[in-house]
This record gives sequence, C-alpha cells and structure tokens, in this order.
Amino acid sequence: MRRFVRAAQDAGSELRFIACVPVVFDVESASALDAFPGLVLPAGFMQGIAGAPDPRRAGIDAAIALAEELLEIDGVDGIDLSGGSGPGGELAFAEAVAEVADGITGVAA
Repeated sequence: MRRFVRAAQDAGSELRFIACVPVVFDVESASALDAFPGLVLPAGFMQGIAGAPDPRRAGIDAAIALAEELLEIDGVDGIDLSGGSGPGGELAFAEAVAEVADGITGVAA
C-alpha cells in the first residue's frame, strides 16, 4: 500500500486513499476472503490467525494492527473493514468488525 500511494503521489495524484483491512475471525470468514480477487495480505497474516489458540482474538488483533499500520501511511485517510462470514454468521462478523473498529487508536469516532 505504501508503494502504491507513493507512486500515485509521485505521478501527481492528490487523492486520499482508503485501505482495505480484512476481518478474519474464524474458518468461514477466512473462506469468505477467497471471493476477493487479487487479495494480497502481509506475510503470515492468515497463518498467524489460523495457528493461534484463540483465532477470533488473533484475527481481531491482526486487523487492528494492520489498520493502524496503514493509517500511518501519508495519503491514507481511512480504513474499509472487509470480509464476511458463512451463512448464519453475520452477527458474529458484525460484532468482530465493531470490536476492530473500537480497537483502532487515534481515529475519531
């Protein structure tokens, strides 16, 4: 993301960017990410969640950390919390997204 934003700025863009952050909190939400073409995640992102004793907590913590990292990039002005759930998991997904949003520091509500 940093390289993309820098290249856009170097080419004269004055746009502000919204970075996508996946919210993965279980196997179903990880599977939902397969629907996103061209998805590129930081090295070890999914493995760290899948291998954690508490994948839900690990996924929420990973999303918060990635969001905060992306918000530090000059030109990134917001975050799109992305992902989904399996059938019947919509409420659990919404709760996980809310927990990620609440956990992001330095962002005005």
